[in-house]
Amino acid sequence: MGIAQRLSHDLVVRMMGLGLLVGAIFPFLVFELGIPRKTALTPAFFGACLGVGAVVGAFCYFLAKHAAAPKLKALVASALRIELDFKQGGPENENRACSVEDKLVPEDSNDIIGKTAHAFNHLATTLCDSLNAQRSAHMFIRIMSTNLELEDLANNALDLFIDQTGASGGIIIRDEGGTLGIVACRGIKNPAEVVSSDHVLRVFNRRKSEALRVPADIHLDGILAEFRPAETLCFPVLYEGVALGVIVLASSDNFGPKQRALAEFFSHGFGLPLNNAFAHERLEKLAALDPLTGVYNRGFGLGRLHEEFERAVRASSHLGVLMMDIDFFKAVNDTYGHLVGDRVLKAVASSARSALRQGDVLLRYGGEEFLAVLPAAPSDDLAQVGERIRRAVADIAVPEAHQIVRVTLSLGGVALQDQGVEREASLLELADAALYQAKQTGRDKVQIVR
Repeated sequence: MGIAQRLSHDLVVRMMGLGLLVGAIFPFLVFELGIPRKTALTPAFFGACLGVGAVVGAFCYFLAKHAAAPKLKALVASALRIELDFKQGGPENENRACSVEDKLVPEDSNDIIGKTAHAFNHLATTLCDSLNAQRSAHMFIRIMSTNLELEDLANNALDLFIDQTGASGGIIIRDEGGTLGIVACRGIKNPAEVVSSDHVLRVFNRRKSEALRVPADIHLDGILAEFRPAETLCFPVLYEGVALGVIVLASSDNFGPKQRALAEFFSHGFGLPLNNAFAHERLEKLAALDPLTGVYNRGFGLGRLHEEFERAVRASSHLGVLMMDIDFFKAVNDTYGHLVGDRVLKAVASSARSALRQGDVLLRYGGEEFLAVLPAAPSDDLAQVGERIRRAVADIAVPEAHQIVRVTLSLGGVALQDQGVEREASLLELADAALYQAKQTGRDKVQIVR
């Protein structure tokens, strides 16, 4: 408050000093007005002139105190509140957005004070927008740097896009080996139609952002039907010049310049984390797969068995396992060599996988042994699937020179609800025992523990 008080004090001192100075000089200047010297140069006239000067100074003090000072005090108070708000809500404080609506000073005059107030309000708004932009960037960097799982990354990123731009809905689309697929979606009724639209394909192929303004009497053919879009923004997601996908944001109102700039900033920064998520996804897939057959390896597959076993126990639902072994596989290796043996293993894995149901899990359990985990499969279903796998493998014909290599498969299966075991290891022991029985009783058959 010292600024306003000091200004008022300086004005009073200077105006009263000026008034007294004019009052002291005035008696010597009135001769031209016809006032006699003996009247002008008297103590009474001097006193009257000085009194008038003092009154003028006091009037100036009154104006400064009751007109200018309150406005300056309000300006200083607002500046102090903004300073405190900035100190308490830095960019790292993501839960506290900056707002200046309650800190702006009135712009109720065209004088220097009014212009000062206008400049102050503009500066405060610009600073607040800058702080919010820094906070959004800090939030974006944190979310992008703490997520490697593609689904989590995409969903968190889309939530951030929608929240920060005020969009009514959106979708994140990725390139899946030449075709576009959905990774995350919010507020879109038919996302598949959005993915296949010419607008999205054009943005992906040209690698350039586009905005589509929708007239008031036009609808988007029912694609975005949870709200009536007024504008749609499409941004390509690029990494080192390569298009990884497209971000689509739709709003029931037109996007403002700030929202457009923020969306553009986020889309530019999304390329690196999305590429990292793709790389992580590929590494996880490689770590989970057997390099020869392309089915799950033993470690990952047994992990899936544990998950399905726990789920079946909690829900009191069915679960079945099939243990499989290629009959006389050692003879194949001894006769034709290990390269042919590898081809046989790949063919058996491919045939078994094609005979399984959707949602079933196939893993390479050992050298020539495979294990299938069948969620929600009672013993009857287990027998049917096992027989389907046995016939598919029996139809395999692996060419080698002028010969055809054929193999058969023995299978042992057990259903959880038929045995009531408490550990998945016990389930595997029973399936292994059934497989042993199938081999001992002739091979090329399915043996189910009832």
